[in-house]
Amino acid sequence: MNLSKFFRKALFILGLVSIPWGYRHLFSQLTPGFHEYEALFFYAHDILIIAFILFFGGLFFSAGVRRFIRARPFLFGALGVFMAFALLSGFFAGYPLLATYAFLRLLVAVLFGVTLGFALESRTVSFRFIWGVLLALATGEALIAITQFIAQQSIGLRLLGEPYLPPLLVTHGVLPQGLATVNLWGGKFLRAYGTFPHPNVLAAFLLMGLAAVFYFWLTNNFVRYTFSPGKWLRDNARAVWIDMGLGICFFFIV
Repeated sequence: MNLSKFFRKALFILGLVSIPWGYRHLFSQLTPGFHEYEALFFYAHDILIIAFILFFGGLFFSAGVRRFIRARPFLFGALGVFMAFALLSGFFAGYPLLATYAFLRLLVAVLFGVTLGFALESRTVSFRFIWGVLLALATGEALIAITQFIAQQSIGLRLLGEPYLPPLLVTHGVLPQGLATVNLWGGKFLRAYGTFPHPNVLAAFLLMGLAAVFYFWLTNNFVRYTFSPGKWLRDNARAVWIDMGLGICFFFIV
């Protein structure tokens, strides 16, 4: 592997691994009171993702990226129309600065997706590797979320982006504005956030983790069970250990 390809792959791995890293800096609050979706943030993982986009393929000026786009005219035509409508909607927004910020975040996400597609086609990274990273990250997020729900408060992972989750009294707690809770047995319980800004985002990420579990289950070698435990384990040891590991990941993610 040449140095350039190694650097691109390293940037991609760092960008992918940093997706759950929700550490961020608040630049501006655009509306009275604080609202998660009406403020300007810069996330730590934005640096790695933007670096990957800029470095990989010369930001769509390389011949390989141009061939990748030309081979899919309908897909990228539809994507262009979608982005045009997204940009146009900003002219009718009540907060133009907030709309511009949202469009730029959408643009970065789209460019990352396109760059990732090119990385897969050029075999810089493999589909299986991406699923493996997502599986490991989702299992880690699941363990953090379970711990948060048991503790009913944040667990000291601020540098990873964990939101401030104050402890609640189950029946008489005074809830901070916007804190996500669920009503159970006459009381309010804090929902798990993981290292994401909202439990719904955590849930979407965990669903990707479940998809990764299913992918590895479906592509793992079929375990052939026999009446001889020793022979069965010798013939299927690797597949058995993978199945057991996937089962553990599945348990925590669910």
